[in-house]
Amino acid sequence: MGSEDFEGRIPFSSSSVHRWKYDVFVSFRGKDIRKNFAAHLFRALKQAGIYYFKDNDKAETGIFIEPKLLNAIHHSRVSLIVFTTNYAESRWCLNELVKIVECYRTFRDNQGHVVVPIFYDVEPSDVRKQSGRFGDGFQRCLATHTDDLLAHKWTDALKEAGNLSGWHLNNDANGDQADFIEQIVGRLLKIIPRTSSPYAIGVDSFVDDVISLLEIGSEDDVRVVGIWGIKGIGKTTVAKAICHRVSREFDGVSFLENVGVANHDTLLRLQKRLLDDALKVQGLEMYDLDSNINEIKTKLCRERILLVLDNITEKHQVQYFGAGNRECFKFGSRILITTREEWLLNDLKVDDRYMLPGLGSKESLQLMSLHAFGKERPKEGYEELFKSLVHYVGGLPAFLKKFGSFLSSRKNQWHDILEKLVRDPHLDSIGLPLDPFSSLNQSVGPFGGHGGDSFDDQTYDGIRNIAVVFGIAISSITIDYVQNGCFVRSPRHGGSLGEHTYDVHLDYPTEYLTSVSGYTREDSCHVINSLTFHSNKRAHGPIGEEKGKSFSFPQVNGKIIGFHGRCGYFLDSIGAHFGPAFYSYPFEVVGPFGNGKNRWDDGKHADIRQIVVVSGSAIESVSFTYEEGPPFRHGTTHGGKRNTINLDWLTEVLISVLGYIVNDFGSTVIHSLTFQSNKRTYGPFGTETGRKFSFPATGGKIIGFYGSSGSHLESLGAYLEPISHLYPIKCVGPFGGQGGHSWDDGKFNGVKKIKMMLEDDVNCISFEYEDNGESIWSSAHGNEDGSSIHMVNLNYPHEFLTSVSGYIKHNCSVIQSLTFESNKRRLGPFGKEEGNFFRCALTCNKIIGFHGRSGTQLDALGVYFEPISDLRLLRSIGPFGGQGGGPWDDGDSTGVRKILVKCGLVIDSITVEYDKNGSVVQGPRHGGGGGHLTLEIKLNYPGEYLTSFSGHFESFCGHIVVRSLTFQSNERTYGPVGQETGNYFYFPSIGKKIVGFHGWSGLWLDSLGAHFEP
Repeated sequence: MGSEDFEGRIPFSSSSVHRWKYDVFVSFRGKDIRKNFAAHLFRALKQAGIYYFKDNDKAETGIFIEPKLLNAIHHSRVSLIVFTTNYAESRWCLNELVKIVECYRTFRDNQGHVVVPIFYDVEPSDVRKQSGRFGDGFQRCLATHTDDLLAHKWTDALKEAGNLSGWHLNNDANGDQADFIEQIVGRLLKIIPRTSSPYAIGVDSFVDDVISLLEIGSEDDVRVVGIWGIKGIGKTTVAKAICHRVSREFDGVSFLENVGVANHDTLLRLQKRLLDDALKVQGLEMYDLDSNINEIKTKLCRERILLVLDNITEKHQVQYFGAGNRECFKFGSRILITTREEWLLNDLKVDDRYMLPGLGSKESLQLMSLHAFGKERPKEGYEELFKSLVHYVGGLPAFLKKFGSFLSSRKNQWHDILEKLVRDPHLDSIGLPLDPFSSLNQSVGPFGGHGGDSFDDQTYDGIRNIAVVFGIAISSITIDYVQNGCFVRSPRHGGSLGEHTYDVHLDYPTEYLTSVSGYTREDSCHVINSLTFHSNKRAHGPIGEEKGKSFSFPQVNGKIIGFHGRCGYFLDSIGAHFGPAFYSYPFEVVGPFGNGKNRWDDGKHADIRQIVVVSGSAIESVSFTYEEGPPFRHGTTHGGKRNTINLDWLTEVLISVLGYIVNDFGSTVIHSLTFQSNKRTYGPFGTETGRKFSFPATGGKIIGFYGSSGSHLESLGAYLEPISHLYPIKCVGPFGGQGGHSWDDGKFNGVKKIKMMLEDDVNCISFEYEDNGESIWSSAHGNEDGSSIHMVNLNYPHEFLTSVSGYIKHNCSVIQSLTFESNKRRLGPFGKEEGNFFRCALTCNKIIGFHGRSGTQLDALGVYFEPISDLRLLRSIGPFGGQGGGPWDDGDSTGVRKILVKCGLVIDSITVEYDKNGSVVQGPRHGGGGGHLTLEIKLNYPGEYLTSFSGHFESFCGHIVVRSLTFQSNERTYGPVGQETGNYFYFPSIGKKIVGFHGWSGLWLDSLGAHFEP
């Protein structure tokens, strides 16, 4: 049977008088098919989102049908009658059939009530004529019943139903029940009007979860449930879908949107809507909020309603709609609240809460494709490209819609957009206006005097650090910008007369500058006397003496992306360029899933090395080891099974967690956990019972966990940071200018040779790569004519590139100088070291390819990195920390004999005594003269030698400095010395001894790195 046989009977007008409560009512004889065909049919209907009357509410006893069953038939849009051999033997089934046929006759002309017979193991003619085995059953029923009028109704109903077009198990599906059910559900989906938005992709499982928490079947209480999650995660969409799905369960439904931002007049309209929608009270004049609250409360007790209060931001807002007192509501009513703040749900004392996680990878691609192509799959030929692009948005519906529309209007830029995201996986790197404060660039200032020469750094993607030198006034500023994922240092703007330095270190990309204020001297110089830099998170400063005439940048919606002004011996004036500030990465925090009182927080780390899960029927405890620090343990072990996950931390990262949660007297217990890395799945651990939870697609890696635990693990959430879809390969740069044309050599096993042609600048560069045993030369990037040739030959595979640095010419933004470093030596510099400095190096990574821009010269250069598979090949590592003060390098020796570390609040200095071929060589002190605590390490040289070190670094007085140090020899551990606060750093022992140190220092030890023996 085709759906066209009865599809026309269902009008799609929303103005129908009759109100359907169910999509489908199924009439069948329980003894025949309840545990097989009927069970499978109901499961399929549920999975398809088709709302049906639950047959387990029926009790097939007695002669007469319960009133609620008659009501269910009356309010079902479609009735399915499953005719089995013994169907007509049941008086209950026959009475159901009579009611179904009556409804069919009543509503078929204008309401579209449809009756569809399913001939399971009987023929339609046997139903019409009451013949064969089916007729035998009917005769047995008649033999026990003497009401001729009722018997006549049964006969007429059987005859009419048997004449209707329906489905036949053998004829339509060749006896295949699975295929038969699939046909039935598929055709029902085509004819039943769907009320969900076509853009509500992937919300069905969330809707099902929240509906289960509402416990709609219970009519002996008033239940309040909260949905919470970050902005744009889809809370409103899910709440609307819930209203569509369950509206027929209530006497009235009222969805009140954006309550949290409503003004007085809007609140009045929302109160009126509640009375109109749910309580059927119309025509009231409403002017006073408090009087309206009383009116609402007096009427709430009359009807079972579903009240949805969307985007609640403060506790008192629910009072405007009588929701602060459940006693006002009729039993069976439900209140659904959406909010961004979980703590608010605690204050509102909700019965249950649901954290909306976001969409998975499949649904994210469907939603983005819908807005890019107008259909739920990428255009043919673009599948892989769009799988890569959707990685950077994650499962946030609001962003997916905007990103899809953004791509739709830039069809010839898709590959360029992906290249930018590979280099910087934050969405603001492509200028996507997801949540912009401003869409236009603008400039302010400069503020100050007119002396010196003008400077203008132009604009970049962002700012990481500002070094301010000051004394009697602000002597100079030097800015570290970010462009295409790489840092570019500006020239020093000003002189070198100051005796103090202050580093403004920003937590890029989540922290950015929004304004600058300060003071200018009121003498004839009018130079800058003091500066305070304001970010979206805090104020940095004041720096210098706050005397003179004050100034402050005017309020601009956006972030500072470049500075301009005037300078000579001092900083005479300062102004800034502003660009739009975007919501850079929405999934910095995910969860927690579950709830509990004893909260813990491991914080953020560089990576995760090991996870230990102890599980029985539930998760008893879990411990996480980050870098090589001590494990963080949570929960209590009761003798459950111990499961250990060791991650290959250089190439493997955690990207998601899923599991199952069970409610336990107001709190929750996690019963199962499964961890997903970029390489494999670990688990499940525990028992998969309860409500399922899953992290959304985030486009990031997990860098820390938080949650709550007691006797078991009660809740779990995570911190994340974005990564490229090519991970563990990382693309950095290009850094330089925008001239010429772009080029990309791609990714190889490694670099064997570099050929450069130099005059005043780097005119041309080319590379010889190793590609699975073959040597491949790249094209020449730039102009090969009239230049001196310089060759770099690497002893590949034992020698490989680990970093590149150089200088960008001031006036024309081309590459003026390049320096390469391998795991064995420094190569360069090649060219003049003048202009803006840049450097690109990733710890424990090697360069496997280059990309950039070139025309008549080399305009820009970028690199591809991948982790080093054998760390024993490393020659040096670090430095770890900041770049304040100046760089230093003790060079190589044959070993370390003694280390002297002085510290107070920070590591003030380090002094190392080396051995050089049997001679004792005292190294210089690196750092200042402070520090009241001393750690002296005397190694039992040559039998004992250093193999590794670790520590912490963080901001102190405007500088990123080392706060603690711990040294590891082949025999013991020394330290820690200092304060173990801030960012932890560590590198593993690679089986070699440390033969030298390098780093940065000034008043303190800013950073520390090491050289290894060859």
